[in-house]
Amino acid sequence: MEKVITYTNSDGDELNGVLTKGDTSKCVIFTHGFLSDKDENTLYSSLAETLARHDISSFRFDFRGCGESEDVPLSFAGMKDDLSASVSLIQTVGYDEIYLLGHRRR
Repeated sequence: MEKVITYTNSDGDELNGVLTKGDTSKCVIFTHGFLSDKDENTLYSSLAETLARHDISSFRFDFRGCGESEDVPLSFAGMKDDLSASVSLIQTVGYDEIYLLGHRRR
């Protein structure tokens, strides 16, 4: 089951993410590169479905300035802040075992 979540980073910028629930306290957070978004050309959405079938939840989100998140300039410091906000959100939802998975297109 997928749930769209809108939340903010410490700068007050609106971020958009999708939580795909598995039946566990484990959650993988997917991060994308500068020229992409939370779906990473269906890579992350397909992987989210596969993980959910194995009872592992996942969360994919758009960094600021990407995809459906607020259109503000993207920087490495901003990405770090957005990732921190995403981890905090996932902890608040109740996940206590959190993993990060990143991918960058060439």
